[in-house]
Amino acid sequence: MRTGLRGFQIVAIAGNVHPVRLTNPNPEDSVENNYQMILIHDLVLDGENPRLKDPVQRQQDAIDGLIEAVGPKLLKLAQDILENGSNPCDLVMVFPTDGEKFVVAEGNRRVAALKLLANPSLAASANPKFAKKLEALRDTVGKIPEACYCVVVQSEEKRNLWIRRLHTGEN
Repeated sequence: MRTGLRGFQIVAIAGNVHPVRLTNPNPEDSVENNYQMILIHDLVLDGENPRLKDPVQRQQDAIDGLIEAVGPKLLKLAQDILENGSNPCDLVMVFPTDGEKFVVAEGNRRVAALKLLANPSLAASANPKFAKKLEALRDTVGKIPEACYCVVVQSEEKRNLWIRRLHTGEN
């Protein structure tokens, strides 16, 4: 990372350069939300994601459930991320766990796609053919993103507010 524009930091992610605001634009949010680059392996998929048929405890079950629910779209998303990078207008929303991990509140498909690109064998138990397609896709690029830019939202009330607005379009 290098310092760039005033108030921004220039971050390179998978070969793409992104300006990242160093401080929250809304000072009232500064205690509640913060923005940070988080390693993919420190992100935990939400076991209560509405796309899953049933709530799950294990990460492998969350990945299997997402593959079952949205498999072809997940593969297309992985390909798009490799070709174009992550959408800079669409941050992953997370909240901290008791340890050093973060649970994904919004962006589970994107994070699952990144996890699967990093390790296609994670798809083998749900769909061996899907795993092979991921391997072939991964082999077409040099480097898989290892981190993504996230907004860390501490308050469950605020997380639910932003997710509801995002998915219903109601402000």
